[in-house]
Amino acid sequence: MKKQIMISALVGMVAIGAATATHAGWGQRGGGYGQQDMQNPGPRMMMQYQQLDPAVKEKLDNFFADTQDIRKEIAVKRAEQRAML
Repeated sequence: MKKQIMISALVGMVAIGAATATHAGWGQRGGGYGQQDMQNPGPRMMMQYQQLDPAVKEKLDNFFADTQDIRKEIAVKRAEQRAML
């Protein structure tokens, strides 16, 4: 009888642990690996951006300004592909 209780408790703990591990980070835009850019930054990206040197911030801002048209084209192409699918 004690063995059955112990086995049942162990199986229950393993099931709860597996369910928790499966859903960890669920709904967090891919666990922080979402497609983000400076026009739509997430909280992590904003915290990281605020800690940069002013020279690095300027380079990043210039890069995002220079590649804005390219990123728009990519977004349009992705939307067209999704519409086709």
